[in-house]
Amino acid sequence: MAWKELDQAERETLIALYAACPMTVDDLPYTDEFERLYAEFIHRTGRVLSLHDFWKALASARKTGKLVRKER
Repeated sequence: MAWKELDQAERETLIALYAACPMTVDDLPYTDEFERLYAEFIHRTGRVLSLHDFWKALASARKTGKLVRKER
């Protein structure tokens, strides 16, 4: 699941969830915060992705400059 396969509402939800998250994309994997973002994305959008696909969408969004830049 790449970023480009999400619809506009799903993209906006992903961006908003990440913006409210205190961690950077690189720090998220294997954390409770990642699990929380994943569950909240499904709750808000109704779109069920695998954890891997959710991570790929986040990473793709970051690479395309769609996510806010956070300090490490």
